Parts: sequence; C-alpha cells; structure tokens
Amino acid sequence: MTVPVVGVITRKPPWRYMPEISATRFSVSGSLRPKIGLLLLLVLVVLSVCLLVVPLVTQLQADKRADLITLRRPSDVLIGEFLRHVWRSRPNLVFSPAGFSHVLYLLHTLRGNKQSGLLKYIDPQISSVKKQINKGNQSFLVDTTLKSPPEMALPPAVIQVALASGTKLNVPSNPSNQLSITNTNSLNLVIDNVEVSEEDFFVSSKNVKRIPMLGVRGGMKVAVLKDLTVIETGLQDGFSLTILLPDRVNRLGAVVDNIQEYLVSSRSSLETKNVLLKIPQFTIEDVHPSLPILESLGLKELVAGNLLSQEENVVNIPLTNITHSARIQLSKGKDWVSAVDSEATEAMVVCDRGFILNVQHQDHPLPLLTAIYSQPN
Repeated sequence: MTVPVVGVITRKPPWRYMPEISATRFSVSGSLRPKIGLLLLLVLVVLSVCLLVVPLVTQLQADKRADLITLRRPSDVLIGEFLRHVWRSRPNLVFSPAGFSHVLYLLHTLRGNKQSGLLKYIDPQISSVKKQINKGNQSFLVDTTLKSPPEMALPPAVIQVALASGTKLNVPSNPSNQLSITNTNSLNLVIDNVEVSEEDFFVSSKNVKRIPMLGVRGGMKVAVLKDLTVIETGLQDGFSLTILLPDRVNRLGAVVDNIQEYLVSSRSSLETKNVLLKIPQFTIEDVHPSLPILESLGLKELVAGNLLSQEENVVNIPLTNITHSARIQLSKGKDWVSAVDSEATEAMVVCDRGFILNVQHQDHPLPLLTAIYSQPN
C-alpha cells in the first residue's frame, strides 16, 4: 500500500484545464456540402465561358478593325494623316485631297513606281481625275506645275503622266539643279435656296461670337455616332457637302484623331431626314509646304533620296520644294424659295462649334476639298 506524502498537493497537468473543443465545430455541416459543390461548379463554368468568349470577342473586334481598314478609301487615310499633322497649327485650314493625291501620284512616277508606301494614299482612279469643274456658278480648279532644270531630260513615263493629268512642265528662267512641284486648288461654292440668320458660334465654352449662317432646308442624310453627328447634303450642279460636327465644343481633336473610322462608320449609318442645316459662310486660304507633311506620312525616303528614275539610270536631283495650296469660299446665292414646308423639318443642325467639312462632286472620285472651321473670319 502506498502512503501519500504529507504536504504535497496533487495537481492536474496544465493542459487538462484547457476547454475541450469538439472537432465537430470545425467540420463542414452536411447541409453546406452540396452548396459548396454547386459554388465550385459555378466557378468552373464561369471560367470555361470566359476562356471561350474572350477569344471570340477579341477576334470579332479584330475582324471589325480589319473590316474598317478594308473599307477605308485611300482618300480617308490621306485626310486623316494630313489633318492630324496640320490642324493644331491653325484654327481654320483647308487642303485638297484630290490635288494632293495628284502630287503623290506624280511623285510615285518620279520614283519609278518604287515607293510602295505611297500606294495606300493614292486612289486607283487618280489618273482619270478631272482638273477643272465648271458648273453654273461653281468652279473648281487643280493646277500642278513641275519645274525641272533645263539640262535634265524627264523620263517619258513622267512626261506621259504629267500631260495626261494636266501637269504643266516648266523650265525656270533662272535654271538650277533642282526639282520643285507647285499644286494649287480653289473652289468657289455658291449655295442657292438659303436663308440667312444670326447665330452663336462657340470658339470655346467661354468665347462665343455672333455670326451670320446660311440655312439650307431639304432631305439630307444624317448619322448620329458616338461623339459626333455626320450630315451629307446635296447642292446644285452636282456638288455635295459632308459635315462632321462634334457633339461638344472641345471634341474636335477627338474627331480629327479618329476621322478615318468615323468616315467609314457613317457610310453604313446614314438615314434620310428633312433637315434645316445652318452653316457659317466663310473663306479659308492655306499654303502648305509639303515636305514636312510627306515626312509625317512616313514618306521621308521619297524626299531624302533626291532620286529621279530614268529607265535604268538614277539621277541625283534635289527635290527642294513641294507646295500645296488650297482655297474655299462658301457664300450665299439665291434666297430661299423652296417648296419644303418648314413644319415638315424633322431636325435642325447648327454648326455652332468647330467642325470638319468635305466637298465632293459627282463627276470626281475624290473629295475636292477638306476644311476645318473653328474660328470665325
């Protein structure tokens, strides 16, 4: 028999005082197990759908961008690149896609058709472009002059293209070992059947000017796109206007940056409506030294090479100057005598902020003039 020791207190180990925790508290309840299983299944389904849908959407977006690129006309590309390079340097500007395309076509020939980078800007119909349009009170003129040194014989292909397109060949009175090209374009567009009214024009949100505007009524094609409205209206004598009007005063830059996409998108979105269009009457004249513009188009080699192909020979002739100038005058003709009922007008569009304007003619494959108007004269 064991005799207990006096004065010693029997104690339980410390861990014996810890509360007993049942493991079942941490176990998953049987009723929750099906719910967690469904949740995991749902996550797997969502991930699978994402893996299938995201590539499909990406491909559709890529196909859409490819379609836009395919639907772009060479003049769309030229207009976009030209405006992006020039427009911030002046409030109002004008240039001729038809005239500048003719210069590019001439340069393409001067380079012996070896400058492939030019082709995306040159419309295949450029060789058949009319150099002059005279219809009623309207007149459009493209004049291109190629100046060359007297000692340099131009290649037959260049002479043929120049003569076929109406380019003047000129030997300067003070000859020099240089080539230069001068291209001028002018349009006097008189709009009949108009009414004149004074309207506000927003140069900026804080700078508003009161100016006269020409009101034109009739059936027009309208497309409301994101950030802008596109209006196409026919005029007399086969001329027509396409106006790209931003939805806000400060959105002109965004429209310029994306003008190629807007031009393509609008062609499939136009709807005919009876519209009262109010547009400022103005005159814009511009002279563009074109060598920097050619460089901005990625055609630096065209100028830097200073090369003129003559059959199998190459002659070093500096291309010292290419000047492109344009002028547009938009003015009032006859007063409004149309039978169009003003009550039938479905919409009124007022060009009361900076906008882009294209002028076309039914007998011409390219836009005659493209202008930006953001500052009253």
